[in-house]
Amino acid sequence: MASDHDNKGPDYVGYGHPPKDHQFKPGSSGNAAGRPKVAPSLKAVMNKVAARPITLITADGPTTTSMLEAIVLARAHAAIKGGVGAGKAFTSDCHQLGIGVETVEPELNDTDTGLAIRLLTEFGHLFGPKPEDPDDT
Repeated sequence: MASDHDNKGPDYVGYGHPPKDHQFKPGSSGNAAGRPKVAPSLKAVMNKVAARPITLITADGPTTTSMLEAIVLARAHAAIKGGVGAGKAFTSDCHQLGIGVETVEPELNDTDTGLAIRLLTEFGHLFGPKPEDPDDT
């Protein structure tokens, strides 16, 4: 069923039918510029930069890796070379991520135990009450 204004002819002007000179031209839309672009978030920018490939020159020749891995390697190398700040930052990052945080109980032999007892006997007064001799029990 056709509506009333469809019967009025090609020059009909009314609701939904603007004058021909105000209608969109074929192949163009009503918003040629499009929706304004939104600035990317810091997280999106960081992800993009961290994933960007970078070429490093190593002893084995050029190696391509991600920017994030290159930064971690640079921090580790700075720590190895004696950079205190880089060392603290690297170990802090490792601890936060649970990497290399294994507690190793030291194994003491008889010589170590004897030395510890002698040091505590001689210098123990600097740290508090004198420890009891384990042989007295």
